Amino acid sequence: NLRAIDLIRNVYRENGIWGLH
Repeated sequence: NLRAIDLIRNVYRENGIWGLH
């Protein structure tokens, strides 16, 4: 689900792991 990715992406954003976007 896109929502699941959106939540994970939001958490990753705080950690700074998500650097794809």
